[in-house]
Amino acid sequence: MITILGSRKSRPTAKALAFALSDSFVVNYTENRIFDNNNSFTIRYGNSYVEDPDGRILNKQKAVKTSANKPATKSLLQEKNIPTPRLISFEDAIAGNVEFPVIVRRNNHFKGKFFNVCHNPRDIRRFSPSNHYIQEMVTKKDEYRLFILNDRIIEANIKRCPENQSTPMVRNKENGCFFARVRVLDLNRELKNAARSAIREIGLDFGAVDCATIQESPGITIFEVNSAPGLIPRKIELLKTKLEEII
Repeated sequence: MITILGSRKSRPTAKALAFALSDSFVVNYTENRIFDNNNSFTIRYGNSYVEDPDGRILNKQKAVKTSANKPATKSLLQEKNIPTPRLISFEDAIAGNVEFPVIVRRNNHFKGKFFNVCHNPRDIRRFSPSNHYIQEMVTKKDEYRLFILNDRIIEANIKRCPENQSTPMVRNKENGCFFARVRVLDLNRELKNAARSAIREIGLDFGAVDCATIQESPGITIFEVNSAPGLIPRKIELLKTKLEEII
């Protein structure tokens, strides 16, 4: 039996994945407990509060907790020398000891939300350091989302934006941007290596890495890692197929 461990935010995708896998397996979906009778495999899809069960599991609790806490993820990536926008302390920003503008975000953000550009210390004072973090701004060339399972990139997407308008800083759905498929072989090799390293160092077995080629050195960066990315039906079928190979 397979247990899908979802959460409030990941519920639609986690349930859709459970339904897809039910064609081949006995599958239970839960958000607050583990079905321990005859449970052979657990898939943790964004759930960070249920303890790891016995047996085989995809994405352990500690790794999912780390990926959900964006400044904790950035600190880990910096410690492991994986390119990511540099974290900035509130003390330095308020004192003006940084190069503005900078980006302020919520510790647990999603879908391109809670993205704030601050141009001076007065802007910084609007936010609480208890649930926000500050990072340097980088100049994006191309932005990607790479889906990684067991150290292998199973799909790569590039962010596209409407051609009849200037490219927005936040390339999300609200600004008319969308994901398009791109060949993994065509991607920057260092970007692919950094994305796999990010997943590996966090401890995830599966995740989606938001990353980009940038103008600043070293030319690539990792923005964030998601343990429960939203998936359109085609991607759910792709993930189902890849999971069937390892369950």
